[in-house]
Amino acid sequence: LLLWEREIQKITGDENFTIPYWDWRDAEDCVICTDEYMGGQHPTNPNLLSPASFFSSWQ
Repeated sequence: LLLWEREIQKITGDENFTIPYWDWRDAEDCVICTDEYMGGQHPTNPNLLSPASFFSSWQ
């Protein structure tokens, strides 16, 4: 990710450009894993996103 960030900085000439990311290292649970943000867990299949998530229909 850092490599891509640096390449985009070079291409755009914007040394302040950053790619946002979520640092999971200290998280005990996923605070953004809700239908409001990234998508909650499917009620019957833990490998799928909740059907109410915007991202659930992505393939």
